Amino acid sequence: MTRLLIVTSFFSLLLSLNSCVVNDPYLKLPPGEWRLSLQTERNEKPLNKKARPEYADNVKFEERQEGEIPTNFTVNYIDEDNFNLAIYNGDTTIVTDIIYNRDIKTAYDTIEIKFGNNKLKGIYQEGIIEGDWYAENEVEPIHFLAKHGKIHRFTELKKESLYNITGDWSFNIDKNKQVDTINLQLNHKGNHLSCKATVGGKTTTLIGTVQKNKFYLSRFDGYNALLIEGKIEDDNNIVGVLQFNKNSKHIWKSVKK
Repeated sequence: MTRLLIVTSFFSLLLSLNSCVVNDPYLKLPPGEWRLSLQTERNEKPLNKKARPEYADNVKFEERQEGEIPTNFTVNYIDEDNFNLAIYNGDTTIVTDIIYNRDIKTAYDTIEIKFGNNKLKGIYQEGIIEGDWYAENEVEPIHFLAKHGKIHRFTELKKESLYNITGDWSFNIDKNKQVDTINLQLNHKGNHLSCKATVGGKTTTLIGTVQKNKFYLSRFDGYNALLIEGKIEDDNNIVGVLQFNKNSKHIWKSVKK
């Protein structure tokens, strides 16, 4: 009887161990929702390999964290070892050129996500990727943080909007010594805001939020980063700021068409 009990316990232990292995859902990045934010106004050293930054768990949002351009993406596993990223901006950018390794010297997992000649390069630890975005049109890399399990874009607040800004808007900006006309086609429902922005015949999509009398839109697809934020004066008048990547900012005013 005692021998049977020992054998039974042994097989139960084996089944338990096998169950733990089978139920391990990933070997690299955890799958599912992520929130990535470019830290355009943070003075951080690139690739801090020693530890997670102290602010990683202490960033508090009040409509928008100053100095960041956010986006959302999901990690989707193709098989046990390979995954892709789907970046959401009102449209979807699928990224498959990903290099994931273990740095033997630091014992950290490293990741490099390539977008043509641009790339995100960082380290992964405990649900956070920290690193830098290297872009051809930027002199210096831009720091970023990506957090697993975060589904909001700008804020989790749901302040009731005072006005509805659905419709067509346009304004001019002076960029590289030439005037560009920006056309915005806004679709506003509750706190959700989507946008088709057209410049010189080229259209790009952004998504964001309306909070009371303010709105926020962003796009990051690995190639470019774009932030549009504004104050709604009434149903027909808005003023705002448009930001390309890190340093190009333009103040604008628009009347609904």
